[in-house]
Amino acid sequence: GLDVVLDKISKLSQQLAETKTKVESLDTPPPTITNSATPPRTGPPSPEELYNAAYADFIKGSYDLAKQGFEEYLKHYPDTELSDNAQYWIGESYYVQRKFSDAVQAFDKVIQNYPKGDKSPAAALKKGYSLLEMKNTEAGIKELRGVIQKYPNSDSAQLARDRLNAIGVPAHERTSSVRKSSVRR
Repeated sequence: GLDVVLDKISKLSQQLAETKTKVESLDTPPPTITNSATPPRTGPPSPEELYNAAYADFIKGSYDLAKQGFEEYLKHYPDTELSDNAQYWIGESYYVQRKFSDAVQAFDKVIQNYPKGDKSPAAALKKGYSLLEMKNTEAGIKELRGVIQKYPNSDSAQLARDRLNAIGVPAHERTSSVRKSSVRR
C-alpha cells in the first residue's frame, strides 16, 4: 500500500531530477561564432528552414509545435512544391492527437486546395480513417471508396482496400439489380 506509493514518488522524483538536469544542459547556449562576412538575415526564414523545422517537430512528437510551424509555412509560402505537404502534416498532427474533426477539415484543405498534389490520395485516405474514428461510418466508407476510385494504383488505394476489408465492407459499392422506382403515384 503506502510503501508502493512512496516508492513511486521516489522514482518520479528521481526522474524529475534527471529531466531537470537534461533541460538545464539544453538551456546552455552553444558558443556563438561570429562571422563578419555574413550579415544577419532579416525577414522570414527560407521555405526549407520553416518546413524542415516543422517536420522535425512532428517527428519528435511535438504535434502542436509542428502544426504552428506548418501553418507559418503556409502563411508565408502558400503555393510552393511543399504547400500540400505542409497542409497534410497539419491534418496528420490532428489525427495522431485523435482530434478527428479538425483532421477532417485539414485533410479537406489538401484535397480542395491541392487536388493535383502528391498528398491528395493520402489526405483522402486519412480523411476516411478520421470519419471512421468519429463513428461516421457511412461517410468514412464513401471516402475510402473514393480513394480507390480516384487513385486506383496508389498506395493509398491499397490501404483503403485493406481498411474496408478489415471492417467487412466491399471495396466497391454493389449496385442492386432491382431498381427503385422514383415515380410518385
